[in-house]
Amino acid sequence: MAVVKHFPPQAGLQLVRHDDLQVFTCSRCSGEKKSKLVAHRVAQPEKPLCNGCYGLLLSKGDQS
Repeated sequence: MAVVKHFPPQAGLQLVRHDDLQVFTCSRCSGEKKSKLVAHRVAQPEKPLCNGCYGLLLSKGDQS
C-alpha cells in the first residue's frame, strides 16, 4: 500500500494515489469502493472519501 502521489490539498480535501487498488467504505456515501485514488478531509485522514464524493464536494465548495 505505497503512496505514489499526494495531490495538492483543495478546500480542506486531500487526494492520494496508491500503487495498487484500495478497498474502503466511503465515509460520505457509504459505498464499498475499490480504487487507486482515495480522498479524505485533511483534518480527518481516517475517514476515506471516494473520488465521486471528492469531486462533488469540490464542486459544491462544501465539506459536510
